[in-house]
Amino acid sequence: MQGQLVFANQRCCRALNRPLNDIVGKTDFDLFPQELATKYHEDDLEVLRSGKDRIDIEEHRTPEGKTIYVEVLKGCVYDSKGNVSGIQCLFWDISNRVYAELALERERDLLRTLMDNLPDLIFVKDREGKFLTVNAAMLRLMKASSSEDVIGRDDRDFWSPELAEHFMSDDRRIMESGQGINDLEEQAVDAEGNESWLLTTKVPFRDSEGNVAGVLGIGRDITRRKLAEQQMRRQTLEARLLYQSTTLAGLTSSFTEALQGCTDLVCELTGWPVGHVYLPDEERQVLEPTDIWHHTDDDRFQKFRQVTEESVLKPGVGLPGRIWNNQRPCWVRNMQEETGSPRTDVCAELNIKGAFGFPIVIDDELVAVLEFFSFEEIDMDDQLLLIFQSVGEQIGRVVKRRRARAALQAAKEAADAANRAKSDFLANMSHEIRTPMNAVIGMSELLLESPLETSQRDYARMIHESGESLLSIINDILDFSKIEAGKLDLEEITFSLQDSLADTMRSLAVRAHGKNLELAFHVTDEIPDGLVGDAGRLRQVILNLVGNAIKFTDQGEVVVQVREVSRTDDDVVLQFSVRDTGVGIAPDRLDRVFEAFEQADSSTTRRFGGTGLGLTISSRIVSLMHGRIWAESDLGKGSTFIFTARFGITDELPAHPHREYLGRVTGMKTLIVDDNATNRRILHDVVKARGMEPVLASCADEALKLLREAKASGEQFSLVLSDVNMPGVDGFTLAEKIRKDEHLGELVIIMLTSGDRPSDRKRCAELDISAHLMKPVKQSELFNSIVVAFGISSMESESGPAQVDAAETAVPRLNILLAEDAKANQMLAIGLLHKKWHHEVTIANNGREAVDLAAKGNFDLILMDIQMPEMDGLEATAEIRRLEAEGKSNQPIMPVCQLSP
Repeated sequence: MQGQLVFANQRCCRALNRPLNDIVGKTDFDLFPQELATKYHEDDLEVLRSGKDRIDIEEHRTPEGKTIYVEVLKGCVYDSKGNVSGIQCLFWDISNRVYAELALERERDLLRTLMDNLPDLIFVKDREGKFLTVNAAMLRLMKASSSEDVIGRDDRDFWSPELAEHFMSDDRRIMESGQGINDLEEQAVDAEGNESWLLTTKVPFRDSEGNVAGVLGIGRDITRRKLAEQQMRRQTLEARLLYQSTTLAGLTSSFTEALQGCTDLVCELTGWPVGHVYLPDEERQVLEPTDIWHHTDDDRFQKFRQVTEESVLKPGVGLPGRIWNNQRPCWVRNMQEETGSPRTDVCAELNIKGAFGFPIVIDDELVAVLEFFSFEEIDMDDQLLLIFQSVGEQIGRVVKRRRARAALQAAKEAADAANRAKSDFLANMSHEIRTPMNAVIGMSELLLESPLETSQRDYARMIHESGESLLSIINDILDFSKIEAGKLDLEEITFSLQDSLADTMRSLAVRAHGKNLELAFHVTDEIPDGLVGDAGRLRQVILNLVGNAIKFTDQGEVVVQVREVSRTDDDVVLQFSVRDTGVGIAPDRLDRVFEAFEQADSSTTRRFGGTGLGLTISSRIVSLMHGRIWAESDLGKGSTFIFTARFGITDELPAHPHREYLGRVTGMKTLIVDDNATNRRILHDVVKARGMEPVLASCADEALKLLREAKASGEQFSLVLSDVNMPGVDGFTLAEKIRKDEHLGELVIIMLTSGDRPSDRKRCAELDISAHLMKPVKQSELFNSIVVAFGISSMESESGPAQVDAAETAVPRLNILLAEDAKANQMLAIGLLHKKWHHEVTIANNGREAVDLAAKGNFDLILMDIQMPEMDGLEATAEIRRLEAEGKSNQPIMPVCQLSP
């Protein structure tokens, strides 16, 4: 009773780490720390006072520092008389149990923390459907403030009766079957009418004996996802409607077909069972029903269709009439409540309720109304109406573009027809005009070659010149027409720039020399000679520019110069300039000379003729050659027309036949005699480029002086290049003086003439002139003449004669078939071919006759007009080639030349 220990078992002694005799008689204050001893003493007093047992769990720390838990049982000890004689204390180590309980509690706390922080909804129900526990997310969904508000209650306390019964029915089925459900989408509506969507998994949970004790559920709030999916479906619906409806509107063959397709499409994509189209009658100011429908097989709609197709609506009447008035989509929740509509009664009879429609508008003009119907009453969907507003607008735009394309196509076809008619007209006119013009020019040439009186020759010459002028005008008009019709195309062929330019200038030489003008051209040495492009069109531009220069120049010179602007590995840009010393162009007209039908002199008293198309045509051709053209002029002093053009570069031109002899003339001293400074400079550059040593003289007297001085100094000249037409002493007189000089008589002389007179040939022979060349002279022709004159190469090795008076190559007598329907051209051809050149000529009046004659005859050559009656020249040629291939012709292959207007 004094708190002293009277007994302790061995385990107690070990726990206190003392022997029994050291324990007996001691109090708690002797064995334990003060605080713990006081607690034990108070516990003892409480047991003695109450007489009841006391059970407690104590926490202790061993000498090793380990925490242990001890369960202590204290109770009274009674003597034989039943009086309390002391306190009995039993204790045992329950550390393992305490640690397990602490771990379990920690896991429970972690689980609760996890449950309450998960976004998913978690709940547990017992067999009666009452909630055992819920997590925080579930509490929020149920609008409950704490779990105490939920535990012990069921779904009927939180959801609508229908939804609660649905949830509880699922729970009963799970507990009865023992099978759970996974990822079930469920829609929940709380007491306030707020909708939400859940993705729910429910499984049964069992007690320790394996019996189903209730349902455990996990749900995920997928409301946002469902809303996003709905939005996505709407957007997809809108995109498909817009795309497919506009595609239909653009691809279908008619507007009616497009409306039918769009009506079907709307019904298919939205699920509305019936669709119909009204069209406006602007004259009567009513909406007319159409037979454009989409409907199900439901028989009820047959009567609705019948009534609709009998209902002509005025503006503002019925659903279509309101849409017409407002030109906006319209929605009707229940058609049976419509007032003033001719279809209200039939909708009530057939139980048609929901309806909506939208307009198709083009440029503020309504062109159609589409309407749709359903058996169900459907609340207005503003977003769907906006979608159909867009659909109607888009279809309207597509139909508008389609109508515009149709109008454009019709206009294009009309323009194409007009162009074809224009092309046919031009071709026919070209043929009809050129045919007699060919006869006029050809016959006048034949007439000029015959013996005539002076007046007769003048008349014939005027006819010939007028014919040439008229033909030039016709060519300009036809080329301009081709340009305007976009039919002018460029060829890509290989050509020599030097030869092409020389031939072009040579063709103008007679005109220039007829006005006593010097005509010259110069190509700088660095420019590649082999080009790829349209040599014919380049020739046409040069002819136009040089021809104009000759026409507007009364004295002086016309000079063409070519220089390189830029070059790559594949192409070169060249600049051509045509300079004259003519009348010039006034500054106020300089920029207008390239416009169609414009001329520098457009007054009624103008001195110069022409169509005013030459420069326009040249400008268009230069543009096609990727260049530009412009003019510079000083009124009264002359003009310079400049253009650039791009050409390809090629090495495919054949090598010059005398190129190998170039080294033989290197260092040859050459005297150039010409009164024109430009010609002297050009000849100087040409000769210098061949390695020769040029010396220049401006007249015959200066030339003789230089020759004699050179002879006296021992550095005599080897070659003289002299112009024939010089003032004072001409070239032939200079040659005569050289031949009479015993010290100079052996010089090689080559004459350059501006006009080929018959008497010139005789004088060349008398004066032993090595070559007589027309100006402007080809560089290749000049060099050929030099190497032949010095015996470096013989005439037999040349590809063509160097001298203009060289003997013509004899042409054998030919048997020629001429296919030509024009009598005048037949006479001209006979005059040239038979009377002048002594060939045999057979006439075919059309292509069919030509084929028959070619099959039977043995002809060396066929001259075939292209435009002929019955069968044209191209068809006839194809038929002749077919007969040759089949062996039905007397001659295997006959050469055919096409004669085109």
